Amino acid sequence: MFKQIVVIILLGFLLYLNVVHGQFIWDDFYCVKYNEYIKNISNIWKLFTEASSMGAGVISSFYRPFQMITYMMDYQLWGLNVVGYHITNIVLHILVTLCIYWLTVILFEKQLLASLTSILYLIHPIHTETVAYIAGRAESLAALFILLTIIFYIKYAYSKNIVAIVLMIVSYAIALLSKEYSLVTLVLLLVYGLVFKKKMLNAGFIFLFLVSSIYIVIRITVFKSITFGINTNSSFLQRIPGFFVAIYQYLRIMFLPFNLHMEYGNAIFHFTDFRAIIGIVFFFSSLIGAFIKKKTDKLFSFSIFWFNISLLPVANIYPINAYMAEHWLYIPSIGFFLILARLLSKLCIKEKRKYLGRIIIVFLLLFYSFLTINQNNYWKNFIFFCKRTLKISPYSATMYNNLGNAYSDTGQYREAIASYQKALELDPAMSGVYYNLADAYTALGEYESAIKSYKKLLVLNPDDINILRSLVFLYNKIQDKTEMQTLQKRIKILTMELVQRNYSLGNKFKDEGKIRKAIVYYKKALEVDPYNVIVLNELASVYIILGQYEEAKNLLEKANELVPNSAVIHNNLAVVYYYLKNYESAIEYCDSALKLGYEVSSRFIELLRPHRK
Repeated sequence: MFKQIVVIILLGFLLYLNVVHGQFIWDDFYCVKYNEYIKNISNIWKLFTEASSMGAGVISSFYRPFQMITYMMDYQLWGLNVVGYHITNIVLHILVTLCIYWLTVILFEKQLLASLTSILYLIHPIHTETVAYIAGRAESLAALFILLTIIFYIKYAYSKNIVAIVLMIVSYAIALLSKEYSLVTLVLLLVYGLVFKKKMLNAGFIFLFLVSSIYIVIRITVFKSITFGINTNSSFLQRIPGFFVAIYQYLRIMFLPFNLHMEYGNAIFHFTDFRAIIGIVFFFSSLIGAFIKKKTDKLFSFSIFWFNISLLPVANIYPINAYMAEHWLYIPSIGFFLILARLLSKLCIKEKRKYLGRIIIVFLLLFYSFLTINQNNYWKNFIFFCKRTLKISPYSATMYNNLGNAYSDTGQYREAIASYQKALELDPAMSGVYYNLADAYTALGEYESAIKSYKKLLVLNPDDINILRSLVFLYNKIQDKTEMQTLQKRIKILTMELVQRNYSLGNKFKDEGKIRKAIVYYKKALEVDPYNVIVLNELASVYIILGQYEEAKNLLEKANELVPNSAVIHNNLAVVYYYLKNYESAIEYCDSALKLGYEVSSRFIELLRPHRK
């Protein structure tokens, strides 16, 4: 076993060595580069209470706090040096591979099978999207802890060891906090029970079910959903053929991993499409075959059930952002490699065919390794990444927008504008592209063109203060005082209305005891007017209730700079500093609040008395 572990570790690093200097790409920007939350350990609580992208100012329903914690750890070690993030991803891929080896040995007790399954998994180019893409880390974290959950579940089922059940629960909790997909673990355990004839209604399964229930309640309570569905015009029935097309595509790229890329889009297919027909035939015939053979061929049944069932959460039945993605094969592909490894190991055992088996194994190892090393280049440069994707998927408006962003980041604004315009040709509804287009025109000093882009946005979002402020800036640049003053008046009125609306909603939820909702609306008010002292003070008071004194202090200090002699703010600062154990400042602000006429609580004055000199 020691030799296999050493081989897996060395091979993993050798295969992905050429990706360690790859740039931040696509979602890496909001996960890492522009995410302020990961850059300060004091923000760790925010990773558990807000969406993963909020640190970069991006609203989403992705809730993956453990993934973000690993980025926070990386940032403490490497800053924004991409090398460290890539090394972490490689290490995670190696750990997943070692867990596959471990699980295979536990289930089938065959060292050769375990070695071939894990090494084929390790080197296959289909996994470059997870390993070489820093934001792909959610996939490897989920896979690692799903596998550990299953391993410790089996260990507990055999030994009833308390350590095993604790490790199982912790692993499953981390898996869920890494990716929503991990809920599939319970179904995979049922597959294990069905194939290996194990009773599932035991303490281990009940604990996992309870953890799942708690997670679902939290997701529904905080994020109103356990998924990250998108708005779509397609119906349930329209999306179903896409799942079967995806199965056909997955099988193709597993056998022949060529033209791998990121953007498959959300295309609509028909049941008459030959790829959908092949997918349907494979899906149902393989499941029927697996059910029939579950007594006579456990490996085949387990592998087929594993592959098909672990694809269901990403079947686009509930609308998601694509009909297929290569990284969605990271867990299902384990079933494929089990069957492939079994075929190869059988060839090696038979005396007459053992040399043929060895030749095929060596060929596959070299073939897959070469393709993986070559595919790593796809992830090294953002502009190259976008261009190569567009060669394979030329009708992706999203990718043209990304290419425009890549050009803008390197100061190639003419090329960026051409890419943005192409994106809008393909999808005029992508309103965000107009922002990017306006920024590129502004950078070139072409203010009239930038104004046209913002005006198109204004038609879609007439009350968007940020658009109005950008237009004021541009009208000032071209010396159009009339338009500028008209917009400034409009901004002033809108600001007052939006601040008051959100402030009132914040107060309403605060009075009802719905503190988290109150914070959301106070923050919305501050987005519109970040210098509103009343809202700053109110939000600080909510943070005091929650015991988040550092956040309260920052808000109150800002408010105090804006209005230096507010008795209420001085009183609140005294309270915050008291809880932060800065008693000298607490006493100073308490005395100031009293001088300014504030009726400071007698109880609070008594609390401060022992700290007076």
